[in-house]
Amino acid sequence: MLSLSVLGCGQDATTESSAETEKTVATTVPTEAKETLPVYTVNNSADATNVIAEYAAANSIDMSCYPQEIIDMFVQFPDAYELVTEWPWYELDQVERDYPPYEYPDISSEISKVVVPKLYQWDKRWGYRDYCGKMFGATGSGPTCVSIAAIYFLGNTDLTPAWIMDYAINNSFCDVNGGGTYRTLITTGANNLGIDVVQITVEEDRVKRNLDVGNLVVCSMGSGLFSNTYETEHYIIITGYSDEGFTVIDPASRTRTEQKWTWEGLAASMNIPWVYRMM
Repeated sequence: MLSLSVLGCGQDATTESSAETEKTVATTVPTEAKETLPVYTVNNSADATNVIAEYAAANSIDMSCYPQEIIDMFVQFPDAYELVTEWPWYELDQVERDYPPYEYPDISSEISKVVVPKLYQWDKRWGYRDYCGKMFGATGSGPTCVSIAAIYFLGNTDLTPAWIMDYAINNSFCDVNGGGTYRTLITTGANNLGIDVVQITVEEDRVKRNLDVGNLVVCSMGSGLFSNTYETEHYIIITGYSDEGFTVIDPASRTRTEQKWTWEGLAASMNIPWVYRMM
């Protein structure tokens, strides 16, 4: 489980500055996220450390404020730049799921009524929160997929990944011991929200026929191009196709979301596809 002791980093640095070595910690709230993220490369732990160190130096943060778990997470989720680099500013008591009150973010201004929304589990508005024993930014692909589909089909922008996260927790759709999302969230959970869910076989033609009539296809992905070490099962949504390949929304990766995929590439690690459609 990822460490949640970031506040201790700042407190220790303040109280012990006169003792052994003086530490520099963040003293101001970070500026609003820029539209264009910096260009960087993260292929391994050394790359992740270098990118974080550059941000830390520019914002007067001691590198000891970043636990190894966060650096390792950056290797798994290289698109999660803001979540990782702004870790020292997150306050534990405001993101624990039992902390009252948790204010759900308003994303209504970001959503188009005619386009499937691209939402990501590592968005810092919900990515720091605890999700059944682990950090949502690392394990929240299932709730994020359900959120994307629910917002698109039902037109309710209140059904954010943060809301679906609590919905999953409160209805036992995830393993409280850190085992991740149960498939019942993808099936029963989505159905109870008002989405018709039908399991289908891993067949290209059947997937295409459903996409042709405006349905979405939520897929459980096993080991392969879409897997990560934090989830036993990772979920993505197939949203369409063209001569260039299939389009997907991968809640863990903006990079993979912007790619086109061959059917062979998707099917190689696909466990189960479910058709999502209006009731």
